[in-house]
Amino acid sequence: MEQKIPVFKETAGTLSAQIRERNFAPGTAQPSENELCRRYSISCFPVQKALSLLEADDLIVRQPGIRSIVREYSGGRPRCIRRSPASAAPRPSAANCVSRSGTRQR
Repeated sequence: MEQKIPVFKETAGTLSAQIRERNFAPGTAQPSENELCRRYSISCFPVQKALSLLEADDLIVRQPGIRSIVREYSGGRPRCIRRSPASAAPRPSAANCVSRSGTRQR
């Protein structure tokens, strides 16, 4: 029996692919939640959950009252934030990187 993919995961996958294919340029706003609801003919809850997944993957930045902004995507892992000051080594090691959500990258 074939398992059905949840609507929010399907929507997140579609939006993620569009970001990775550069259909949404870094630094630009994504369509609003209401616009995404109309575009995919789904309710707001799956859209909000899909955007939360994209935010957790560091593909977008969300702020209340403002549209989601597409982050810079380099093709591999999302960019990391260095914990040490800028005067340290030019490239951070994986041990010094944390994602925007505060989790350590490996």
